[in-house]
Amino acid sequence: MPATSIRTLIVDDHAVFRAGLIKLLEAKPEIQVVGEIDSGDKVICFLEKTPVDLVILDISLPEVNGLKLLDQIKKKHLKAKILVLSMHKVADYCRLALKHGAAGYILKEDAFDQVANAIESIQKGEKYISPSMKAAAAETFLHAEENMLPELLTKTERVVVRYIAEGMSNKEVAKIMDISVRTVETHRAHILKKLKVKNTAGLVQYAIKHGFVKLNHLSDN
Repeated sequence: MPATSIRTLIVDDHAVFRAGLIKLLEAKPEIQVVGEIDSGDKVICFLEKTPVDLVILDISLPEVNGLKLLDQIKKKHLKAKILVLSMHKVADYCRLALKHGAAGYILKEDAFDQVANAIESIQKGEKYISPSMKAAAAETFLHAEENMLPELLTKTERVVVRYIAEGMSNKEVAKIMDISVRTVETHRAHILKKLKVKNTAGLVQYAIKHGFVKLNHLSDN
């Protein structure tokens, strides 16, 4: 094994997926898998005891908010780069993960084909996004703050509209925004009233008409 091998930690709650990823990575002489964890609440403790260059992190762990965990890792272990694994082919998931310090965002459906390329890019100091997401996500990621919704909505309501229009449930919106489901429901009710639409279908139609989301985002979900 090379003296400069990339010490890698895999964090994912699916044992079969972890096993397959470990087998793939262990075939790469430049990568050393130093640990596997099935729970987000064990990550910080592991990193405090074990030197790690790269964390491959499932952002949808059941016990923790993935974005909060990203923040904790970056604050306490600045040298450990983070490659996010996600099942969500949604632009704002990618944007928020990178905003919170991730060095890359790779879809779980692409992981076995692309993880080696992702690690190589990240080690070079580059950001990595799954190619299958780029067409749908890149424009939104680069210009997220420019794609503003009507001024009658608050900033938080504009974010909620994008998430709902892209097909997320109230529970998913609550998790990624770190608010309660009841708060999401309240925002949704206010948005429907302000936009004078009756239901989620009407909200989605409104969002498409005014360019808040793109049709290819919706077809991917």
